[in-house]
Amino acid sequence: TPGTRYPVVTSAVAMRMASSSKWGWALTAGPRAAEFSVSPEPMGCHDPSGAPKIVVGMMSMAAVTSRRAQQRRVLSRFGGKHCTRVVFALGVVGLGHPQFQALETEQAVHHDLAYLDVVENMDRGKTHAWFTYALRKFPNTWYFAKSDDDSFINLANLDAQLRLLPAQRLYYGFDCRHLQAHKLEGYFVDEHDFRSVLFHCGEFYSLSRDLLECTMGAPWTKEHVNGFEDQITGKWISHEKCSVNYATDMFRFADFPNAHSKQHVWWQELGLHDDIVVLHQLKQQQDWSVLENWLDAHSALTEVSQQHVDATPFRQGVENVVPSMSRSFYAHVHDMEAKCSRLSQKPPPELVVWNESEASELCGGCLLVANYFTSNPEWQKASGWGTEESENFRKKKRLRDCKSAECRTPIGFDFEAMRIYYESAKAARTCILILHDGGMNEPFLQHYRTDRIRFLQVDPLSYDKVYDRRFGLNDARYFNVHEVMCSHPGMVKVFFSDLFDVKIGKRPCGEAETGKIYIGQDDQPMASPWLASRFEEMGG
Repeated sequence: TPGTRYPVVTSAVAMRMASSSKWGWALTAGPRAAEFSVSPEPMGCHDPSGAPKIVVGMMSMAAVTSRRAQQRRVLSRFGGKHCTRVVFALGVVGLGHPQFQALETEQAVHHDLAYLDVVENMDRGKTHAWFTYALRKFPNTWYFAKSDDDSFINLANLDAQLRLLPAQRLYYGFDCRHLQAHKLEGYFVDEHDFRSVLFHCGEFYSLSRDLLECTMGAPWTKEHVNGFEDQITGKWISHEKCSVNYATDMFRFADFPNAHSKQHVWWQELGLHDDIVVLHQLKQQQDWSVLENWLDAHSALTEVSQQHVDATPFRQGVENVVPSMSRSFYAHVHDMEAKCSRLSQKPPPELVVWNESEASELCGGCLLVANYFTSNPEWQKASGWGTEESENFRKKKRLRDCKSAECRTPIGFDFEAMRIYYESAKAARTCILILHDGGMNEPFLQHYRTDRIRFLQVDPLSYDKVYDRRFGLNDARYFNVHEVMCSHPGMVKVFFSDLFDVKIGKRPCGEAETGKIYIGQDDQPMASPWLASRFEEMGG
């Protein structure tokens, strides 16, 4: 909810001894983030020696001075009140005298270069050299991170997230196994086959001192420093059987939205939310320019970053920063909260379907909501939802193999598609509201409207302008449901469901408790051929 920080999407995994395993240990899932007993921080923002709480080694090459200058310019926006120190890790073995002299001149000005005793490389020991250097160079620092130089790090948000996580045995980043940790429960890992090892992607990951010390001094670790640097780090932890709080965040770590990253699935639009910790894939100067323009538009950034690390510099909305960029997500959430308050106090007549007495006496304060939208056929064709092919597949009357928008036929309004829902709702004597976007004509509405089953025309496309983006009908409907709920404060129990494939078994209102959220569940979702087909189309 706005104003709070939901827990990081976290899996904790402990390496435990298992006498039944020939390999001697197994992975066992630990508590989720909400269940963590968060340890007190081993130190405050800075300890008396002046050591930072976290040191980030940003991988860099001696000749790439422009990227270091870019990083310094962006990081300087956070002032000096954060708890992080960023240094640029450089392999200096084999550098010529002029190159090293240039680095010394740069070091004299900025004091942020870490000289590593290796030849410059990416996957042949540089990361191991960095962590070895960092443990020795910063004896009073607790967290150590590795980062790429095409990553933007929000230092304030990084500080804040570390305060929410266990301080001991922490391994924090973006899960390169894409949330597969739960599948490793009880799985015994072959010491010679590390394909099952958990590891965080190389754009940024952080380890606590005790976890690094568990791994770095081991002979096996020192002998195995070559290989994909992010994966090899996970191997060190696994081989040494170090207990680890594996904290992975697939929400606050994301790729910057550019042509390259949009070929994949982990990019986010700027302004989607305020809690971003790391943005990766800032490959070109134009990417950094867009980011800086966006940061410039946050007038509160500098002053907020001067406060304690609990501050959130991206809490303000953004408008008209770059063409097509929308306001901050949280700004819209706050707008919707204020809108809901206004609607509850003075509901507009066009949204009022039941008056207060009807809501209480006829409906018992309980409402079921569904929708039948047909106003965006192009979206239906592209997504496959609400098409003849989709519904015939569901009903096991599949007409033809059709997976492309060119061959899908959007369903217009057809009462047969909603007959089962309508008749079962009528028999259950439950108050039902069916939202439509103009597909139902007046004769139909007059014929099928009853005291308890009513219809309301809404515009699901209107929020496209509010957010400056194109919503699918499947997403846009929730805005309309929100308006209806806010306009009927007397409805204290509200259920929302699909329409085409739902049958109302009985009135759910009596057993439902106020103050609880009820959700449906598919026990074996992949057993459905229809859903399996959808999953495959989405890349699963």
